[in-house]
Amino acid sequence: MSKSGRGSTKLRASRIESLYEHWIPIPVAAGNLEVQEFVNEIKDLVKSAINEVKREIEE
Repeated sequence: MSKSGRGSTKLRASRIESLYEHWIPIPVAAGNLEVQEFVNEIKDLVKSAINEVKREIEE
């Protein structure tokens, strides 16, 4: 299979996606209180950052 030329972008993207699916596990927080608390903290930080940017844009 060609790694360059016409149609190669989709092929490379597919290969990269398959690597992620295989080697990077999706975190499972069910049943683990510490993991759930960490995930909630990250969500709160992201929400705060988004709201701060929104306020700056509106000024």
